[in-house]
Amino acid sequence: MSLLPDGVTRADVVGSDGTAVADAPITLGLVTSPDGGATLSDGQVTDGTETPLRVLGNLPDDVLAAHPNLDGYIALSLTDADGNALLSADEVVEALKGQVAVVQHGADGTGATAFTGVQTAVVIDSLYADAVADAPLGVTFSGGVPDFALWAPTAQAVTLLTWDTGSATGSAALVDGDPVRTPAVRGEDGRWTVAGADAASPPAPSTCGRFRSTPRPPGRWRPTWSPTPTRWG
Repeated sequence: MSLLPDGVTRADVVGSDGTAVADAPITLGLVTSPDGGATLSDGQVTDGTETPLRVLGNLPDDVLAAHPNLDGYIALSLTDADGNALLSADEVVEALKGQVAVVQHGADGTGATAFTGVQTAVVIDSLYADAVADAPLGVTFSGGVPDFALWAPTAQAVTLLTWDTGSATGSAALVDGDPVRTPAVRGEDGRWTVAGADAASPPAPSTCGRFRSTPRPPGRWRPTWSPTPTRWG
């Protein structure tokens, strides 16, 4: 977090020792909404679930070393005073598929004074980057049969669309008719895959296809990923 309301300075929230000030004039919460409709109405969050955020103080040195652009930002935590997580790992993964925002209140937790989206790229990388670093993406062939993979960890659904092009090479400038739709399966590494043998219409040289993904729903936040269908053929 970097922005503070008028009349509140960083020293009011983080002490000179780099830890949280006990009587800070603001409180904060993480707002999540799977349908992307969370907003402020009359000083209250509507259509979203709010989880308290605890101010930790300065960002850790390892975070600043990896992301020096965050120098001066304030570290917030989804833990209670005893360090217990307020959201499980599974709940975090689900939250990233929808709208994620931060709301700011007064010291007593009432009267929302700010509401802004969260840029989640760093979180997504920490959850998935290592696992997907060497994983196959796009189209790969095994025994002449194509398998499909798209990395879209924040998508809510991904569907492979295939058309019969009537061409031996599988390519065509324009294909008439409706596609065959095959739902992709999401893996723990954030990839969505369709095995060639599992497609509703098994891909062949005379077929072209693309992925269609359903991303995080529209809402008042800045997305960090925008889906682009992957074509092959």
